[in-house]
Amino acid sequence: MTTLKNTFLKWSSYFRSTGVLLLVVTIISLFLSNSSYSENYIRFWTLERFSFSGHKADFLFLINDFLMAVFFLNVGLEIKRELIIGELSSFKKSITPFVAAIGGMLIPALIYYALNFNTEFEKGWGIPMANLRWGIPMEDLSKMQKEKYRLESDLKNAENNQKKLKAKLKKVFFQIFFFIFFTG
Repeated sequence: MTTLKNTFLKWSSYFRSTGVLLLVVTIISLFLSNSSYSENYIRFWTLERFSFSGHKADFLFLINDFLMAVFFLNVGLEIKRELIIGELSSFKKSITPFVAAIGGMLIPALIYYALNFNTEFEKGWGIPMANLRWGIPMEDLSKMQKEKYRLESDLKNAENNQKKLKAKLKKVFFQIFFFIFFTG
């Protein structure tokens, strides 16, 4: 059990693990919703199983109204932390992800608007604006920068440890040399 737990913790700390998990679950969901199990799959998500303050709820309600709120609260807190004390605390470091985020919203909206100009769908520009990620993924960039700094710090620590070890070996070598020279 401990080995399985350690393996899971190691895998979950890898910065791409959430993306891989999301991709796998999406593929499974697409398969189930387009197979002969689709009725059971839809029933699983829409069957009312919970009750909140007298209101009946299903898994879709739980995910859309509760877990998504917690998710976006977490995202907002992480962004705030990065902007205040993290990797994006200086203007120079934060300008690229900021411009990428703005571009990631504007470019899909402008493309949609250009393709649907003077049609009944013209007002739907907010959907691609909210759902497409065209810019640099801020979270991935931040995690890669943190990993880079951690590796650089580990390298410096290893170099310092190597210097200390060389100094200790030199000291031990001279102690052995003097011991042999004066006792021999």
